[in-house]
Amino acid sequence: MNIILILIIFLFFGNSISKLIPSETDCLYNLIVLSKNANTFKLRNDSNWGYYCEDYPNNFKCSDDKGLLTSLTMNGASVIKIDSNNLNCFQKENLIFNLSLFSLDNNFFFQGNNFKNYSFELNNCIIQSISNPIKNIDSLTISTNNLLQIALNASIPVSSLIELTSFTLLNNLPSGELYYFYTNDLSSTSSKSRIKSIDSVTRNIPSLTYVDSVESVNLYFTSGVKNDLSNLTSYLNVKTLQLNGGSSGLSYTFPSDSIKSLTNLNTLILNNIQFTKPTDGSIDLSTMTSLKSITIVNPGLFSTDAIKALPMKSLKSFSITQCSIKSGYPIPGIFNKANSVIESISITSCGMPDNLDIVLPLPKSLRYLELTNNPLKGTISNQFCTLQTLKLPNSILINGILPSCFSCHFKNNVILKSNLNLAIGVINIQNCTNLIANLKIDSILNRTIIYGSDLGFDTSYFTTTPSTNDWIVDIPSNQFYRNSVDINTFTFNFIYPSISMTLSTSGPVVTSVYVSNVGLLTIKGTGFSYSISGTIYTILNDQYCQIRSTTFDTIICQLFAYTNITKTKIDATSVLKITGQPDYIFNVTYLPDFTNYYLTCNQNCTGKGFCDRNSGECICNCHNKGSCDIRNKVCKCFTFWLGDQCIIPDHYVSSVVASNILGGNVTLKGWYGDDHVNPSVFIGGLECTPIYEIGYSSIKCLIGPGSGVKSVTVIQNGHSWAGQNIYLYNNTLLNCPNDCTNSTMGICDQRIGQCNCLKSNFIGPDCSIEVVQQPPKSNTTVDTGTGSTDLNNDKTKYTIKIKKLLELDFNNNPVNTIDLFENNWNFKKINSTSNNNNNNNNSNNLYIFNKIVPLKCNITYIIEEVENDKEFTFADITFKVTSGSIKLTVEINNYTYISGLNTLQLQMESSVGLTKNEDGTINGQQCDIANIENIDTENSALNYVTITKDGTVLYGRFINRALSDHRPTFITSQIVEKNISSITVGLNLPHCIDCIIDPDFSILVQNKEFKSDCKSGNSDDNERVWFLPVVIVVPVVSATIIVILSLVVYTKYRRALRLKLQSLMDPKTIKMNDLN
Repeated sequence: MNIILILIIFLFFGNSISKLIPSETDCLYNLIVLSKNANTFKLRNDSNWGYYCEDYPNNFKCSDDKGLLTSLTMNGASVIKIDSNNLNCFQKENLIFNLSLFSLDNNFFFQGNNFKNYSFELNNCIIQSISNPIKNIDSLTISTNNLLQIALNASIPVSSLIELTSFTLLNNLPSGELYYFYTNDLSSTSSKSRIKSIDSVTRNIPSLTYVDSVESVNLYFTSGVKNDLSNLTSYLNVKTLQLNGGSSGLSYTFPSDSIKSLTNLNTLILNNIQFTKPTDGSIDLSTMTSLKSITIVNPGLFSTDAIKALPMKSLKSFSITQCSIKSGYPIPGIFNKANSVIESISITSCGMPDNLDIVLPLPKSLRYLELTNNPLKGTISNQFCTLQTLKLPNSILINGILPSCFSCHFKNNVILKSNLNLAIGVINIQNCTNLIANLKIDSILNRTIIYGSDLGFDTSYFTTTPSTNDWIVDIPSNQFYRNSVDINTFTFNFIYPSISMTLSTSGPVVTSVYVSNVGLLTIKGTGFSYSISGTIYTILNDQYCQIRSTTFDTIICQLFAYTNITKTKIDATSVLKITGQPDYIFNVTYLPDFTNYYLTCNQNCTGKGFCDRNSGECICNCHNKGSCDIRNKVCKCFTFWLGDQCIIPDHYVSSVVASNILGGNVTLKGWYGDDHVNPSVFIGGLECTPIYEIGYSSIKCLIGPGSGVKSVTVIQNGHSWAGQNIYLYNNTLLNCPNDCTNSTMGICDQRIGQCNCLKSNFIGPDCSIEVVQQPPKSNTTVDTGTGSTDLNNDKTKYTIKIKKLLELDFNNNPVNTIDLFENNWNFKKINSTSNNNNNNNNSNNLYIFNKIVPLKCNITYIIEEVENDKEFTFADITFKVTSGSIKLTVEINNYTYISGLNTLQLQMESSVGLTKNEDGTINGQQCDIANIENIDTENSALNYVTITKDGTVLYGRFINRALSDHRPTFITSQIVEKNISSITVGLNLPHCIDCIIDPDFSILVQNKEFKSDCKSGNSDDNERVWFLPVVIVVPVVSATIIVILSLVVYTKYRRALRLKLQSLMDPKTIKMNDLN
């Protein structure tokens, strides 16, 4: 180990010992002796020659590997004359010589010097002239402080310089000036030039015609300079141009035409030259698309007013000092252009008398702004926050509110860094409340980016944990980045005002959500944002939660539609969106005073329910037939299911095929599931037994003799379902109303209980109404807003409307009411040609209404005017509907039941009154007397209602059957409310998915005189009696209605479950076709 260490030390230090080879030592020794420096640079003893570089490192540099001299610095003891032979003995190419107080031979620079591309820095050396091409020299720098050491009034031909790469001629005189000037003696046949840089005092601007290699020119004008800048047009390939006037007092017209031709120029510096405006009064340099920097120093009375356009797509720096600005600051008009890339602007000592806001708006790319030594005043705007450095006059008094981007970083009223220098006057320093930081990844640029507001003006304004020193300013105050993505979480410590923020690029993670009683959410986790505007919280993409505050680990937001949300958003999908981060999607149960947790279960919950994220336990084994009540950890079964695990069928009966009064077979259609434990059926007080067939859609059993309407109870799996008044024992022969008056008036069709009238002038339910042979024509008016129908005849008006839809519990108490008589129907009218079970085509007007009521229940309401007589067949019964009748259809889809035992009741109202005249007045007087009677015609398939007034009769007819799930079944109705001019009837529907009922009605004009009981007035109308006998045929086994009515009920309860008529009936899906 020690041997290796010694070897390493030897190799390291041994190689660093710079010893010249003998030939180099001899050459250097001879030069030392010639320059009379032997006492200055002493040799070691004879055995240790060649250690000049080690002994005198400030004067000699050696190559470590070959023992050759690489640079030499030496002063002559007196003016010593040397020639090229004293130097060409050194072997190293590109050797650098720094010589002072030597006199150079006349041919020192020229052909035959055998130099090896040396570079010379000559200080106060005697040079006779530069008149021939300089050979074998790479770089030549000449500086002097003695006029006697260089020829006066000499000219330097450009041809002598073209084989150099760099030429410098400096004037170090304490007084007086050099008088060199340049002449261009080149032609198109001259050798190709390689000179890159010219830095020289001069009496003229040299022409660079045929010199296309020069990239940098720095000229110092002396007195007596030729007042001509036209040669600048030959500087086509020059990238950096600096013109210095010195103390020459030169004055030029600004050479805008010459300069703007230099399309390759990157940097322009004009120093101490007195400029005046061009003859046209404006300076336009916008075509110089390579120009990046302009510096103008002490241009005299020159003003930026003359600058009209600059190349803002390329210009990054503009500086002018000791000028005269007359009309205002040029930034808004010149620098604030689209696509501007300007980064630095300095305008100092130019007499700007304006308010500070004259500089606004600032270019977006600007980072440095200096306006010192100008008599400015005003207020600092927030727009200055994007500057990395702002330098204002020391005397400026800044009043008002200082932007927080500055005041956030004050310590004892002094900003942390020197980017802002100003004298604070009456100023309001705000609390640092707007410092916001966020972290994101730019995967394309492979960058980690911190962005926000009031972050500081450079990376010294904050430290990070873990500590890194590679942050770069992108936008001061707003954005910094580092070219790495190896760390995803940082804590940023902002030095003043001592604020720490933890930020992460790994995205948000939610660990809990607390829902308060007023809908205020407290969301805990990691990776959140500090920016309220950059945070969005939504529920099912339709409900926003307004962010109140947000930090790295806590978000607080307010749900304003909280009441509606708690009814429908149980374990709802929620989305947390944070700018620059992927969306975080998770479920939240929105229950009052409830905390959602996001835990995992230690056991496999397969077959045991699902893993409750709030407790980490398996809960709610609902067998995909229910949802979980998260708070109580129990199943909430879907429609048609019951029990703790939702595996018990919630059966029901939708239609009945009844026996006759002698008893016999009974078929109960409905849904009963696949499990039938201990089934039994009761009809009234009798058990229907035996049950000889039972399946998921049908039960068949035998019942004993009976009559009338009965309730039905079905029990299985320990669960009982009951339907009130849904069973009617069938009679073989049915009765007709009033026995058709007598045998001469009509014949009873005992199959259906309908009178066939024998006399053409007597019609009606019992053939007792004598009608006028040519009565006044009735007309129908439909209100397209409310859906009510008016039937008008002479002065009498009958009105029919659907009023309410009620959900009734088992005890017939309403648990939900929907008002249908509202002016919010969607309406359209069409003419329909129908052929319903007859051979006559009929063209009828159809009025179609539609609305959606709460819980997405869709109700369609159709009024049809029957223009011609036609026959209908409904529920196996055929009957005729006369012309002038109307038919009403109501379809209810997707109603959601609260309980499986509940039913619906549709309420309809019919009323009678007077028509109006054309001027809107009432036609006649209202002196009506109403008489409403109930007539029990239980043993009939047809039932009627008649309303008589002023010689007209409105009568309705319907069958006490409905189609329930496409099968005939029995229905009932009841009178809900009545008074002297109206009656409301409730239709009780079976528990079905699809129900249809089908009555009709028409107006008859009686051949009968009426006398009025009204005493006022003398007109004939006042002598007539307004009489309203109302005969209502409402048996307990029938429904009363005054229109043709078809009703479709689409049932749902507890949880919405769409039942399709064509789907297969099983524990998950029910097809009603399978119920037949």
